[in-house]
Amino acid sequence: MVQLFPSFVEASFGIPIAELTNSCWTIQKSEWIDETKFYKAIQQHSTTLAEEAILEYLCKKSKGFLPDLILHSCLQTIIDTNGNCEIFKIANDFKMSERTLQRKFQNYVGLTPKQFATIIRFQTSLFEMNAGKKSKLTDIAYNIGYADQSHFIRQFKSFTKEKPFQFREKK
Repeated sequence: MVQLFPSFVEASFGIPIAELTNSCWTIQKSEWIDETKFYKAIQQHSTTLAEEAILEYLCKKSKGFLPDLILHSCLQTIIDTNGNCEIFKIANDFKMSERTLQRKFQNYVGLTPKQFATIIRFQTSLFEMNAGKKSKLTDIAYNIGYADQSHFIRQFKSFTKEKPFQFREKK
């Protein structure tokens, strides 16, 4: 499986971003049948050859894709801050309105900046919980930028359907 930016899929494969929301897309056999590495990977049951074939195929298809360096910087800012950032400040830093950033981000990534930041913050909480330290959940919540523990619990539960302490106990 390969996960791609929606903007890459639209530019490279002509599939509108709106059709990709919460769905998967399979490369049709007619698209790759002439690619010898795909055929070899299937014949030899080789994941290494399959990875090479997919990468080569995507590189060929990417000729029409021009990455948006400003949005990449926005993405990196959100990742670097572990999702603990103010979207309006990011928009101001790049000289655009918050709404413009939201619209561009949605078209490029498939999520709003706030949704992306929420996912990054959740991933950070998982990393903190799995780091082997027996940190208190309250400390984890505050360290990753939640205003209070109840907000952390609600958001964690929205991703896992469990409260953080229940999730930790299962581990």
